[in-house]
Amino acid sequence: VFCGSVGSSKRQEYAMVGDIVNLSARLMVVAKQMGVGIVVDETTRENTDDVVVYESMDPVLVKGRADPVSISKPTGLK
Repeated sequence: VFCGSVGSSKRQEYAMVGDIVNLSARLMVVAKQMGVGIVVDETTRENTDDVVVYESMDPVLVKGRADPVSISKPTGLK
């Protein structure tokens, strides 16, 4: 992931670019389509599983990925 200013001295923008940024955008679309507030990928779940309770959902295909992505939705705090 790259996160920072891009552009010239006349015009700069702050940008985030990378595979995980793209996946996050795709998961936001999935969450909206499913009518849930938030869905997370397996890596996010593994890194927050000690404080958040999750419900596993069926894997989904997202644009830019050949294989389905395992997703979960948070249901509360532990």
